[in-house]
Amino acid sequence: MKKEQWLQWKPAENLAKAHFVETIIDEMDRLIITLFESYEQNKTFQLIFDNTVIAYRSVDEGYRLMTPDNCVQNNGTNLWRGWTFFKASNSSYINWLQEQSDEKINLNVVTHFVVFAENFIVDVAAINEPIIKYID
Repeated sequence: MKKEQWLQWKPAENLAKAHFVETIIDEMDRLIITLFESYEQNKTFQLIFDNTVIAYRSVDEGYRLMTPDNCVQNNGTNLWRGWTFFKASNSSYINWLQEQSDEKINLNVVTHFVVFAENFIVDVAAINEPIIKYID
């Protein structure tokens, strides 16, 4: 099996590298992740996944201590440091979801988005990219 690979993802232009997750709202057909910049807390925005999320998980970064090590091992030292947003290919998370769903997930249409924030790591398996909404 191929190793999981993370690629930096730029959901919008001119984003800071590091962010904190402020809230995660799970509505019926929508997942909203609100983030603020680590060093300029006045810039807040939302990633809004409308009708496209298959699954997500949010874990305090203190309980995913192996994730940075695995990221470095599979992708190189500098990929994740100081950056928040990634897409994963050959995703172990999506492979696990496919196995759990009795292979009902079409791997060709689902993307594993990773929000590697300062306080949480959020994995989202979704069909489409999120909408970006800036908060004043």
